[in-house]
Amino acid sequence: TWNNTGYFYFRVQGKNGSYDPDTPFSLSVERQGNICEGVLDEPSSPVAEPGLGTPRTLILTDNRRLAAGAFMSRLETLADRPDVQGHIVNVDEDPAVRALNTQADLKSACPYAKNLVASAIKRIVDAYRKEYPSIQYAVVVGDDNVIPFFRYPDPALMGNETLYVPPVR
Repeated sequence: TWNNTGYFYFRVQGKNGSYDPDTPFSLSVERQGNICEGVLDEPSSPVAEPGLGTPRTLILTDNRRLAAGAFMSRLETLADRPDVQGHIVNVDEDPAVRALNTQADLKSACPYAKNLVASAIKRIVDAYRKEYPSIQYAVVVGDDNVIPFFRYPDPALMGNETLYVPPVR
């Protein structure tokens, strides 16, 4: 259930669609632990770096997690191009992102922990977009371990794949 709380509804269906409306049944649900226990959000109000002029591209990375070395000079060359007008933001400099990344590393099985990191990074992007309306593009440099993607539950129900026909000729 991730971090969802409240009422939960279950659908019960008999084998091969069988049911007996006159025979009651009972359902019990038991929680066997919480992989996200102790995971807390780190509130933040990031502020965009002042005096950047009119950047068009926000380039997001985490220098500590990327370990790019010489790659950073090439990234700076890209940011300096007149058609890019980029500004590189090292999200690891934000205390909330750093703390949330540490927490997520300790709770690697908890998708909610990585969502908190992604939310803190989004707050950084929002701060820059508010300060610099000229920003048109956001570039993420690194994989999910560097700049985490949001995790969403898969709402797809279980289906009988024997009836699935791939859309091919």
